[in-house]
Amino acid sequence: MQSPCTGGTVGNYTVALLVGQSASNLLFGLLADRRGHKLALVLGGLAASIGYVIAGTATLPLLYYLVFVLLGVYFSATFVSGLMIVLEFIGPEQRPTYVGITNSIIGAINVVIPLAGSWLATVSYGYLFALSAAAGLLGVLLMAFWVADPRHAPPEN
Repeated sequence: MQSPCTGGTVGNYTVALLVGQSASNLLFGLLADRRGHKLALVLGGLAASIGYVIAGTATLPLLYYLVFVLLGVYFSATFVSGLMIVLEFIGPEQRPTYVGITNSIIGAINVVIPLAGSWLATVSYGYLFALSAAAGLLGVLLMAFWVADPRHAPPEN
């Protein structure tokens, strides 16, 4: 049986991802400059979580274009604000250490999570998308309510 996903479809999904990413890069840059990187990361995480829910429940292939646009929005938020928020928490003398630690942790996660996700996909795509949405929503809630916005934190003495 031939797969309904052709090279053209993959190209169209890639265009949808890049449209979401390109458009939101500008918006997240402005938002992060004016309101802070925390808000950009919360909105990007919400976009990803909504995308995972849609991917897990979609009955029409057309809805996957929206999934890829939302994932582009998420990628944009992490590119614009992911490391920048770390830099707002620390002074210039500590930046190399914290950038190194942050990138090492993210690198380790980026090795382990796709392996776990690919295993879970062999069990059930529904479980994969549900777990992804739940983890994304947990991350959004932690960022929104547990992480202090460094721009609005009281100055240290």
